[in-house]
Amino acid sequence: RSAYGWYLKAAEQGHARAQWNLGALFAAGRGITRDLESAYRWCRQAADQDFAPAQSTLGVMYALGQGIAQDHGKALLYWTRAAEAGDGEAQYNLAITHEQGNGIPVDMAQALTWFARAAEQGVAKAQGRLGLFYATGQGVPADIVEACKWFLLGEAGGDASARANLDHARTLLTADQMKETLRRTEAFTRMKRKPHEGPLV
Repeated sequence: RSAYGWYLKAAEQGHARAQWNLGALFAAGRGITRDLESAYRWCRQAADQDFAPAQSTLGVMYALGQGIAQDHGKALLYWTRAAEAGDGEAQYNLAITHEQGNGIPVDMAQALTWFARAAEQGVAKAQGRLGLFYATGQGVPADIVEACKWFLLGEAGGDASARANLDHARTLLTADQMKETLRRTEAFTRMKRKPHEGPLV
């Protein structure tokens, strides 16, 4: 309960990250009784301070109806705010929303845009999805090497779908294409290790 006590003290003083952390504790029931209404209340306070991770979490709560009535419109609103501020998880959820048409018309161009932004930030499941766009040539020129690069990155991040797609895609590569895949993957990894200023959006 020590973490709860520190988060509560800071949250009551208006610290957005502490409010979000406290909301996460209530949502998961880690060390305290699970309370989705309290989780929503604290996340909402942090989101109202434009704290992007809290806005992303609030989008999930609205999408699933956790601690609040389900509302896809509000989920979209909060994910959009967080995604535009550079939150990778929100960018991924926004991409899925556009791809599946959850409460809005399907828009594959927007889905591709947000999958790409999330993938650039290292969200493994977005990297796996972006690989599929390149593998099938949907919205981008078909490029099996680029597809394999993203599948490799997604696999490294633990995405099971990326791993499965990589196993198949590898059978389509020549030896030279495999070398180029590894070169691109290593170049991306090196770039991500370098310090940068501001979000990658």
